[in-house]
Amino acid sequence: MDFTDLYTKREELRYRIIEVIGVDLNGYHLEDAAIDYLEQTPVSQLDPANVLDAQGIRKITELTAVEHVRTNEAQRTEEKEITRQNVGAREAVLELERRQADAEIKQRREIETVRAREEAETARVVEEERLRAQSAFLETEFPPAGSSSRRG
Repeated sequence: MDFTDLYTKREELRYRIIEVIGVDLNGYHLEDAAIDYLEQTPVSQLDPANVLDAQGIRKITELTAVEHVRTNEAQRTEEKEITRQNVGAREAVLELERRQADAEIKQRREIETVRAREEAETARVVEEERLRAQSAFLETEFPPAGSSSRRG
């Protein structure tokens, strides 16, 4: 059993303890066994020259390395997902802003078109009035030949 098995296989450990040391201990009777507290010895307190400690150092290093990789992977996945969501949201905002700008430009263009038509119509009416007035002036000042109008 390794360190994590002590947590995950408690029932099996209980039976193995009883099996190994037995139930009769010099007049004492073992009824049960349980782990109340379990703590890892810090690596700094282990002796690399001791075979058991060296194995412990290796096991601790391997397990913590795997967990560091998993933790880093989870953090990078989180960062990527957050960035993906932020990019998606920003793209959506930019698209909406583009649509709004397009709509505003279209509206200004339509207003300018209507204004230009109105100005053109006004200019046409003014020109027609000017031509009528000029024509009337010319008819009164220079009547057509054979006309009985007199100038006074």
